[in-house]
Amino acid sequence: MRVHYIEVEPKQEQAAASRITVGGSPIVSLGQDWPECGLCKAPMVFFFQLDIDKSSDLQLKPGSHLLVFMCPIHNDIPSRLMEYGDRTLPEKYWDGDFGHYALILNKPSKTEVKLDQANPLQLISFKYRELEEVIDWDGRTERGSAGFKLGGVPLWEGEAEFPTCCCGAEMVFVCQVPPGFGFPKLKGAAEQAECLMPGNYYLFMGLSVYLFACKDQCTPRSLYPVAQDIIEDQILSG
Repeated sequence: MRVHYIEVEPKQEQAAASRITVGGSPIVSLGQDWPECGLCKAPMVFFFQLDIDKSSDLQLKPGSHLLVFMCPIHNDIPSRLMEYGDRTLPEKYWDGDFGHYALILNKPSKTEVKLDQANPLQLISFKYRELEEVIDWDGRTERGSAGFKLGGVPLWEGEAEFPTCCCGAEMVFVCQVPPGFGFPKLKGAAEQAECLMPGNYYLFMGLSVYLFACKDQCTPRSLYPVAQDIIEDQILSG
């Protein structure tokens, strides 16, 4: 299986023109606004964006654009919205948490716009490095490689979780953010609440994050995050 590892692009002068970035100006569909936290109404931090590359093996529309936002104050891990023993997500699950993050996957569009708003993260562009992924089998679950990546197989720090969208479609594993991955902040920007290390912002308290999207892309918000802590999962599993 091909996987696209996401690497920092050293040519920062090209970052503003890139479509795969940390920080900067999110590229959205016409009519979409910068999201606000449902708890405190603060503008969310724009963490990163990327395109679904047409050469990937993802069963999504090539050229679709993923955007990830989270509240600068409320960075709690996402709630588990699936019932144990039933992996089907509830109706409008994208609104079923506390509203402290926003995941968006827009289909290819000719009416895209850039949103310009103050954001605490440095603008950094990324590039893809395509490789064949080595997949392990632990007797119960396939486990993929570590790292920040588009597609492939989740590494899974704990038990595998494969959700089904409320529309009935299977969900596709889109992106993995490794544990402790720091998104550098701008000089002078406020520190993130309860951050792991000063100078960086962390998605969902720095846990391993696996993002899934509805295979049919029934809405732009039909995405579900799974955040796992290897220590906690080892304790829970006995």
